[in-house]
Amino acid sequence: MDAVAAKAGVSKTTVYAHFSDKLELFHAVMAEAASDFAFDLGSVVESRSVADPQEQLIIALIEVVKAASAPQLTAYFRVLISEIDRRSELQAIFERVQSGMPDVIRILASLIVEVANTRGYRVEDPERYATLLIRLTAPGTQFDTLVANFRPSDELLAAHIRLIVDIFFDGIGPKNNEAKVATLPPVYVYPIRTL
Repeated sequence: MDAVAAKAGVSKTTVYAHFSDKLELFHAVMAEAASDFAFDLGSVVESRSVADPQEQLIIALIEVVKAASAPQLTAYFRVLISEIDRRSELQAIFERVQSGMPDVIRILASLIVEVANTRGYRVEDPERYATLLIRLTAPGTQFDTLVANFRPSDELLAAHIRLIVDIFFDGIGPKNNEAKVATLPPVYVYPIRTL
């Protein structure tokens, strides 16, 4: 509440008077977080004059991780984490707000397909692979900012993501005489998130 009031330049009483209840306030805060996170990833990728799809993917992931671990979004996550057990309806609000965010998964999935093609294989269910790659890159940095207030330098973040992307493609690619198709295990049914 203090942060919301300070950002608006009003008292907490004024903030409380503006919203009918805490859920309405939280929805407004999460919508603001979504708009802070919203950026046109497609234009970020297109604005770089990099022909290599793996390099484009790394650039895109760096932007995703920076946005996902930005100070304002970290503050919103702190509120969400502290309130989620007491207010189960917050999860529904969070998911409703998430659904309005940019189609990050689709863009990353198309880049994953391009990288796999350059390596001589194809990827089945690229959206699920994109979700997996985001889960490998973003949460660690988000967690560090949540609990340790650690913010990696741009150089460290780029090196970290580059390493994960290299490991990712080495891991999903066909081994020895396997078929040239990357497939996830049938039991891997993590939900696809649009961030």
